[in-house]
Amino acid sequence: MIWGSIYRGLKGPLIIWDMVNWGRINGPTYINNIIRPRVHPWWTELHEQHLTNSVYIYFQQDGAPAHCSKHATQAFRELGMGNYIFPWPPSSPDISPIEGVWRIMKCQIMWRNPRPTTVPELYIAI
Repeated sequence: MIWGSIYRGLKGPLIIWDMVNWGRINGPTYINNIIRPRVHPWWTELHEQHLTNSVYIYFQQDGAPAHCSKHATQAFRELGMGNYIFPWPPSSPDISPIEGVWRIMKCQIMWRNPRPTTVPELYIAI
């Protein structure tokens, strides 16, 4: 899994899920490996540097169980981000602005010779 974010013309952190060290994706691992250490600091920095035109930066997440878990919902509330979860229907790539980016990135990676087979090679390819 690759997790990424965009806000207007700014790119957020790009995270490749490290299954060896983080294990399977569930509510706690999603929060502890993506949201708390990477996304929350980026979100906070946008606000502190006044890089937003408003106080609102919404999170668009699909209906993956890790995103919707009670643990994740509670953690978003604790971090002050709970009111910024944008409800989004699962499996709706046609209305997700980042899906086009993922599609282009996937095609570019698939055409590489040789194809990346490790996480470090995938970072380089991206």
